[in-house]
Amino acid sequence: MAKKRKEKTDEEEIDFKLPKFDEEKFLKKERRNIKTLFISSLLGFIIALISFSFWTLLSGSELRWELVLLLGVFNASWLKYLFTRLNIDLTDFGRKGWFGSYAIYFFTWLVVLIILVNPPFYDDEAPHVEMAILPGMQEIGGTVVIAAHIIDNVGVEKSGIEFTLTDPNGTTYTPEFTFVDSIFRYIYENSDNLLGECAFTLKVTDVNGQITETNGVFEYSNDALSITSSRFDDIRSGDAIVIKTDEKISNENFRVYY
Repeated sequence: MAKKRKEKTDEEEIDFKLPKFDEEKFLKKERRNIKTLFISSLLGFIIALISFSFWTLLSGSELRWELVLLLGVFNASWLKYLFTRLNIDLTDFGRKGWFGSYAIYFFTWLVVLIILVNPPFYDDEAPHVEMAILPGMQEIGGTVVIAAHIIDNVGVEKSGIEFTLTDPNGTTYTPEFTFVDSIFRYIYENSDNLLGECAFTLKVTDVNGQITETNGVFEYSNDALSITSSRFDDIRSGDAIVIKTDEKISNENFRVYY
């Protein structure tokens, strides 16, 4: 026969006591965490300034990012020295505390460095120019279009573009061109019907003095296209027509319609 369990009174059930809150210990720990946070951020900021100096000195080096990254990583060891030097209690700091301090240092260093190595603080990239000559060889009576897409970190003004052209007679001049929405455009009309090569130079300078210079050549010839047909009168669909084009017309694939 089962025994009847004795029911507990309310006083017997309430036997749990909250631990005593140590306010002084809590405040001491929070003050320490604030100090370590501030020191980690400040060190990251200072090392970022030093790294930026090395970044400018290493301009053109293929190992630029790698060397600057090593500088930032190795200087993280200063954290332990600074904490000890400033008499910060690290008895219960633990792995979590160290990980947080190093993470704050590295994040601050990386963010500040990225801001410094980009415009408007720094510009190490010359303008990028993609050019097309349409066509590369032309016949008398036709025009040649020189077009270029110009992009830059900080922008390029029309006043920063210098365009010079030398005609088949050897005369060099600076013709007028258009520059709208980063597109350079010039049309050579060959009003004097000159035969031979024309050479040109496109020099682009951004607002920070970075320069990109591009050269090109196009030609006027009576042999750009040659058409051979079995007959020229009353041509029918079965008649053989051979069209030959000079490869100088374009480096890209193109079609000829007759």
